[in-house]
Amino acid sequence: MPDTFKPWERQPAFTAERLSKIVTALRDARDDALNTYEPLKGETNWSLGSSKYDRSKFCIREMSRSNPTWLSIVPERSVQRCTFAIDGIPVRFYHQGADDPPGKYTLSTEGEDRQYQMLFEVDGVPFFPTLFRLAIKDYATGKAESITLVEFDNTGAVINEYSIPFGVASSNVIPLEAKPVNLGPVTLEPVESERPDEQTGNDESDNSNTGTK
Repeated sequence: MPDTFKPWERQPAFTAERLSKIVTALRDARDDALNTYEPLKGETNWSLGSSKYDRSKFCIREMSRSNPTWLSIVPERSVQRCTFAIDGIPVRFYHQGADDPPGKYTLSTEGEDRQYQMLFEVDGVPFFPTLFRLAIKDYATGKAESITLVEFDNTGAVINEYSIPFGVASSNVIPLEAKPVNLGPVTLEPVESERPDEQTGNDESDNSNTGTK
């Protein structure tokens, strides 16, 4: 599928900066779990997978605390689920290819249904019934290779994909502003009294007498 999807055109909440900030944190958390993986001490792929998932949940939770204006945790019935919302739009993540998601991730959760219902009540307009997921793909070494935002329709079919770049920094462009001008104290001067010929205020009569003196 061509990577021409721009998430912020579908959902303004999904800015490039926010998405990159989330996936960069997920990548670092999962790579940290891999770095402390010790198979020689009895750890298995199952324990590594559990560690990556737990650290992923933790980093999202910590991010929501430091970015409360746009990122929040969506309560779920199962404490093992990790559903978060970007400006109210729910998102989940899974470890698999974008085009080959686990079946359960193509279905909405109770938390997502509740979240969308709240959005409906606030905005007063029906929402387009799609689901957003982050598909995490690893290298053969186990390190995170890429994370893709995937949009599914209500049948579980992929309709859009966006490969999110890591490390997109916030804009550091500072708009130019004119330097303040110091005019100094204002000095008021006395106003001279008007001349007699100015008191009439009749410009035409002055012009008519030109050259007659």
